[in-house]
Amino acid sequence: MSNKIQESTIFQENTFEWMTFFSLLYKLVAVCLLIRLVFNSRTLLFKQTKSDLTLNGMQVYFYKGKLIYSFFNRLYVPESYLNEIVEESVLKHEHTLYNQLHSIDNVISEIYSIVFWCNPVSWLIKKSIRTNHEYLADD
Repeated sequence: MSNKIQESTIFQENTFEWMTFFSLLYKLVAVCLLIRLVFNSRTLLFKQTKSDLTLNGMQVYFYKGKLIYSFFNRLYVPESYLNEIVEESVLKHEHTLYNQLHSIDNVISEIYSIVFWCNPVSWLIKKSIRTNHEYLADD
């Protein structure tokens, strides 16, 4: 009888160690993804040049990059557009994203994919939300 108790104790100890390992791994990856989100947000919010321009309630920021995009009430425009005219359709698209509060959906989907990073469906949901936003803004 004591032999069976020892075997079950050994099995429980090994299982516990594996569960602890996978739990720590899960948390480590989630923390790394969260740090990446914070770093990207910090870069997004602080590495640009603010201008005095306001366009339909959106503050315009110039940055060293290639794409025009919006995040909440900020419109980010590459510095290469300082002397060029931005197409009205692009500005209308970004203003629609701002009006429909798509930045909130993007932040929520990003946090959701961090918490459930090991579930591939969470990444597909995030991608489909962003694709859906682009189609909604183009209408």
